[in-house]
Amino acid sequence: METIFFFVLNPVAGGGKAQKKWFEIAKLLDKEEISYVVKLSEYSEHTSRLVHDAIIQGYRKIVAIGGDGTVNEAINGIFMQKNVPTHEILFGVIPLGTGNDWVKMYNIPREIHQAVKVLKKGLTRIQDIGKVSYQKNGEIQEHYYNNVAGMAYDGFVARQTLTMDKAGPFTKIFYLWLVVKLLWKYNASEFTFEADTFSYTGNVFCINVGICRYSGGGMKTVPEAVPDDGLFDITIIEAMPRLKLLWQIRRLYLGDLYGCKNILLKRAKSIRITSREPDKDLEADGEWLGYTPVSFEIIPRALQIISNS
Repeated sequence: METIFFFVLNPVAGGGKAQKKWFEIAKLLDKEEISYVVKLSEYSEHTSRLVHDAIIQGYRKIVAIGGDGTVNEAINGIFMQKNVPTHEILFGVIPLGTGNDWVKMYNIPREIHQAVKVLKKGLTRIQDIGKVSYQKNGEIQEHYYNNVAGMAYDGFVARQTLTMDKAGPFTKIFYLWLVVKLLWKYNASEFTFEADTFSYTGNVFCINVGICRYSGGGMKTVPEAVPDDGLFDITIIEAMPRLKLLWQIRRLYLGDLYGCKNILLKRAKSIRITSREPDKDLEADGEWLGYTPVSFEIIPRALQIISNS
C-alpha cells in the first residue's frame, strides 16, 4: 500500500467546496495515473482517526483535502500512531479550506489542477513538528501542530469562534473584522516564559510560537521561521494602547516586526509559559485547545512534506 495515496476529505471544508470538487479531483488523479483510496471525515477529530488507521493498515502517502484545520487533524493522526516512524510518512495537501495558511510555506497552489500536479511531481521537504501540552477539563492534554500556535489574544479570538459557523460567513475578511472588533474586549496580562534560550516575565497582549510563517489569513506572525531548523520562532507582543495595536496588525501582514518597540522575537527548542491569571487561552493552527500552563517541545525533522518548491 506504500505506493497508493490515502486521501482524507473534509466534506464541510471551504463551505462544502472540498466535497463539491472531489469528482473533479478524482478525474485529475486518474489522468495523472495516481493510485488512491479516499475516505470522508464525518465528525470532529474523525480525520485524525482515519489517518491513524490508514497508517496501521500500511499506507505511507497521506493527503488531506481541506483547510488548515483538516491538515492539523491529519497530522495529529500521523503522530498518534507509534507503529511507523513519522519521518517515513509522506504528507500532501489539496488546499480547499477557508484558511490555507500552512501551504503558503511550500508554494502549494489552491488551483486543484496544479495541486494534483504537485502530488505527481513528488518534490519533498522535511519539517519539524510541535508538541504542546496544556490544561483542559482539569487534565493535562497533548496536541501536535505543524504551523503556528497562539496564546493570550490569539487564543481568546479562537475561543470566540467556537460557536461560529466557519463553513458560512467565516472568510479572511470576516476574521480580520473579528480580530479588530475583539481588541476592545481583551486586556493584556502577565505571562512568564521559561525556555532553553531565554527567560521573560511581562505584561503581554499576544504570543505566537511558530514552525512556519503564515497564520490568521496571511499574517506573518513569525516572519523568519524556518520549518526544518529544529527551533520554534516566538513572537511576544507586549501590552500597548489599542490604537497602536491596530497599527501593528498592518505590520503582521507585512512581516515587518523587527526593531519594533514592545515586540520581542525569540527562538527556542522548548518553552514553558505560565500566566499570572489562571486559564489563559491556547490555540494551534486556528483551533482552540485549552488553557495555561502550556509547554512546547519541538520534534525536529519529523515529517516529509510534498512541496512545490
